Amino acid sequence: MKNTIENLKRILRKTALFNLFIIFIFSVNKSLSQDYVWPTNASRYLTSTFCEYRDYHFHSGIDIKTWAKTGYKVFAVDSGSLWRLSVSPYGYGKVLYIHHNDGKYSVYGHLLKFSDKIQNLVKGEQKRINRFSVEIFFQNGEIPIKKGELIGYTGRSAAKSPHLHFEIRDANHTPLNPNIYGFKVNDSFSPIIKSVSFSPLDYNSFVEDDYRPFVLPAQKVSEGKFNILETVEVWGNIGIGVSVYDMDGNVTNMYAPFFIDFFVDDEEVFKVKYDKFSFNETREIILDRDFRLLKRGFGLYNKLYRDIGNNLKFYDKYKTYDGVIRAFFSEQGGIGEGEHSFRIVIGDASENISVCSGKLNVINHKVIDVSEVAENDYATSGDGFISNEILYIKGDLYDNYLRLEVNSLEDLKSNPEIEVYNNENFETKLKSRKTEKNFFVCSYPLIGESIKNLHFIAKGELYSGNIVKGEYFIKLFPVSKKGGRIISENRNCILEFPEESVYNKFWGRIIELENKNFKDSVFIGNIYSLEPFDIPLNSRAKLFIKYPDNISNPEKFGIYSFENNHTRYSESKLNSPFSLIESNINELGRYTLIKDIKPPVIYKIIPGEGTMIKNRIPQITFYFNDELSGIESDENIILKLDGKRVISEYDPIMENVSYIPEDTLSYGEHIIEFEVEDNMNNKSYIKSVFSIIP
Repeated sequence: MKNTIENLKRILRKTALFNLFIIFIFSVNKSLSQDYVWPTNASRYLTSTFCEYRDYHFHSGIDIKTWAKTGYKVFAVDSGSLWRLSVSPYGYGKVLYIHHNDGKYSVYGHLLKFSDKIQNLVKGEQKRINRFSVEIFFQNGEIPIKKGELIGYTGRSAAKSPHLHFEIRDANHTPLNPNIYGFKVNDSFSPIIKSVSFSPLDYNSFVEDDYRPFVLPAQKVSEGKFNILETVEVWGNIGIGVSVYDMDGNVTNMYAPFFIDFFVDDEEVFKVKYDKFSFNETREIILDRDFRLLKRGFGLYNKLYRDIGNNLKFYDKYKTYDGVIRAFFSEQGGIGEGEHSFRIVIGDASENISVCSGKLNVINHKVIDVSEVAENDYATSGDGFISNEILYIKGDLYDNYLRLEVNSLEDLKSNPEIEVYNNENFETKLKSRKTEKNFFVCSYPLIGESIKNLHFIAKGELYSGNIVKGEYFIKLFPVSKKGGRIISENRNCILEFPEESVYNKFWGRIIELENKNFKDSVFIGNIYSLEPFDIPLNSRAKLFIKYPDNISNPEKFGIYSFENNHTRYSESKLNSPFSLIESNINELGRYTLIKDIKPPVIYKIIPGEGTMIKNRIPQITFYFNDELSGIESDENIILKLDGKRVISEYDPIMENVSYIPEDTLSYGEHIIEFEVEDNMNNKSYIKSVFSIIP
């Protein structure tokens, strides 16, 4: 009875501390709120929130809904002065930055156009350099801006759909979460917890008797309350993640959470609060989220531990590997064998909370042999030694170990053993675990600094007494923070990692795959698979692919990523003395060489050839596409009206170029000329004549 009372007191103390923590977070948020005005009359609804996942970076502001329309007014949220203007087909498109009197900066992106006084500044600079893309900086106080002043109109420049991108930054240009600086929306919905992931972090760790990530759905019990119904068996160092999204109940858009707090046995072991981040560290979103699960098709998961290389400031006092579940004996520093509870608390910026609870069972299973299972009527296949017909083995690369799968087409008398040879020398023998009928797994630790030529031989015994075997070969190259190099077997593909280009040591390989999907002459050779494809890179790696000496026009060759039968050009460089094409790549995966000799296709002109119109200030538009290397920038585009080059607007998403004359055109014929050049210097040119009639 005494122990029960003490346990109850302990839980109440922890609950009280947790409630104080929640109150503290939101009271801090309220104290940060300032008297800013809302930046647009489009709506007070959001399509995206702060710190949502984008490819290799955080979303650095909020996106305000404009109902798939453009042209709503945009206002300065506070007084200050214009600091920067930028116009580009990429990034934020048409964007302006204001330096406010309180020292902060505000950013307004993807605009349709600026207010008249600002638009005139842009036009002046465009005429000066004779180019659409411009960037202008101003001295503090040079162009005063008043609170609530009209500064532009919402658009979709450099964006797939119309919206207003809005940011608040501090004096050092660090993005701040606008939701905690007064830019909140009406939201009474708690975050929705979809599922929880459990990932072994080394070769000695496993979840549910396997060495790969394991995911379970979260069952909703009531509003804001979720449970993981299954007790998860774990051993070793385990990283937990959560798949979660938030909604405000007004629109269907899904948002990122504001904070996550993680408890094990009622003790806080990790927490994250998405309040601000540095652009210098934005790439580390691939460490804050689980990059492996994302690349393997599981979706987005927020890690509930601080991974190696993660320098983001979201995590308060928690250091590298804090939050990792140390699921082993307590005398070894672990949480101890037996059942343990965990709780994930997630909140949004509007003080709505959701909690997901679950249980872990820390247990070090012995390797269970199938011979301990009762015999049934097993089929046999005769006497003798059978090779490579019944037993199959394959590998799956993780950071510091190789997960091996053994699959038997017939029932085995005992778990197969795996002999390991490195550079043809016997190294060790591995015992496998049975995870399901005729399916076995084991892990092989990857250690050392030298290249490994590994040969695995799995052997098993059938109930007939016959021995079956399967073989698996793999050559692995070590890559560390000091750098490294991976070379294909035919030496025609090389992947180089500069110093500090990876966050943690891993082992990789390059496999040459036959290109069966395409017989098009544009493909030069086969596809190279750079593995493991789910390794996050700190900076770009350099890829070299050798091209055949007897092929003409190597300057038209480029390196392309190849996924799901779709190709994407990676900016490439010709290294002719060594017959190489090189490119700096952002991630591992499948790559191939393609020869691009096809110019862009111009398929529509407005006004069309021979058209007669009455509008004397017509919008002139050319539509085109390029299937392979693409168009780099507006500098690759020339539009002329009556022999004079004009400043046209390039929209890479809609694949068009447009121009509206500043002055009224005269009656009669007008000649428009359009030229576009792709990244392989293939050009297309077209000339068209239209007439203006009274």
